[in-house]
Amino acid sequence: MKKVVLAVVIVLCCAVGVWAQEKTWYMDVLPGYQFKSGKVGSGFVASLDGGYFFTENVGLHFGYTYNEGKFTYEDWDWITNYTWEVSGKSSFGILEVGPEFSWKAGEKGRVYVQLNVGYTMSAKDIADAEGPSGGVELENNWTYGAAFGYRYFFTKKTGLAVQGAYHGVSNWGSASFWDARVGVVFRF
Repeated sequence: MKKVVLAVVIVLCCAVGVWAQEKTWYMDVLPGYQFKSGKVGSGFVASLDGGYFFTENVGLHFGYTYNEGKFTYEDWDWITNYTWEVSGKSSFGILEVGPEFSWKAGEKGRVYVQLNVGYTMSAKDIADAEGPSGGVELENNWTYGAAFGYRYFFTKKTGLAVQGAYHGVSNWGSASFWDARVGVVFRF
């Protein structure tokens, strides 16, 4: 089922090429900060994003996001009536793709929205636990997310990008997180 959904998303993103007019490539380098939410702690996050705009307003986004991976898991064993908590760190990456929509905002700026589907890479055990369930293992899983941002171009080729993003990881319980990033953007 998940492969079918990914295939549909990729086909829809490629179908956007019917309106090909703009033909502009871009690349963002965005370090940032992840905010504590759910079972994910605050920490460092960074991404290398790229994309291609078929028209002035519609494009295809792809990227790699590095996450420092600070997690806190709580569990309750109903048999022993024991609550335990595991804290750990396991960095991982997310490879993602999806459509991007952009609108002009001012003379040199653009507001954009990205919708992403992806897959985690390099997830590992986060800690050894002293509880009834043992250690917590993070397996690589599908992700979904969205980003909202603003790009301001100093020249036709370089600029500044500011972005807020949400990522959810399926099958990691409430392991979803928000982050904010600021970096540079290059247009080709």
